[in-house]
Amino acid sequence: MQKTKLKYLHDTDARTADNHIIARYECECGRLVEKTKSRVKNGYTLTCGDRTHAPKPNLTHGRRYTPEYR
Repeated sequence: MQKTKLKYLHDTDARTADNHIIARYECECGRLVEKTKSRVKNGYTLTCGDRTHAPKPNLTHGRRYTPEYR
C-alpha cells in the first residue's frame, strides 16, 4: 500500500451528499486541498491530484507485438 502524501490539518463544516466529512489537507508539494476524510483514511486518495505525483509509467521497450520482437 502506498503512503499518502497528504497531511491532515482540520475538518471543515462541509459534508458530501452521502454525509461524509470533508477535511482540509496539505500535500507535500505545498498545495492546500479539501478531500473526503474517509477516502484519504482508506487509501483511495493519496495526493492533491497534481500529475507530478503520478507513478512513472512502465519504461520497457514497448515493441512486444512487432515482427522484430517475435
